[in-house]
Amino acid sequence: MWFYNVLDILCTITEAISIFVIAECFCVTPRFQRNVSRIIFPVAHTVIVVCLTFFTDLGALKMFVGIFAFMVLGKLCYRIVFHECIVFAEMFYMLILLPEAVVVALMSFIYNGDVTNIIGNVPVLKWELYVLTILLRSICIMITYYTLRNYHYKLQRKDVLV
Repeated sequence: MWFYNVLDILCTITEAISIFVIAECFCVTPRFQRNVSRIIFPVAHTVIVVCLTFFTDLGALKMFVGIFAFMVLGKLCYRIVFHECIVFAEMFYMLILLPEAVVVALMSFIYNGDVTNIIGNVPVLKWELYVLTILLRSICIMITYYTLRNYHYKLQRKDVLV
């Protein structure tokens, strides 16, 4: 079981890296020192994930709590308007959920719908699914960073509607 916990921690780390990359690309004017503003998002994401996954039964609400927390933190830590916070949170969740959805669909097709193992009376996802999710998410993070690292467009309200 410890192996699956390590894989889950690695997935959480890649999620924290993805929020760091999205913040670097979209949030350019910090309210605090740049290093402090950079580190707040990954730390907050890790705390939210760990608290909601391991200490409560609210793991399914992780996405909704995270979106709200990142919009509030984005507004507090950076000089951006609210609609930019919405786009920031949406881009983050697209970056972490898209690779996960692709891997689950692919592995479900390969394993004929059986993507779980039973270890100690606890159903867990197959380790291959975790590893492929980490790899695909890492590739998406690199592509996103190299695509958006010189992003200078100022988002308008109508862009949020799209």
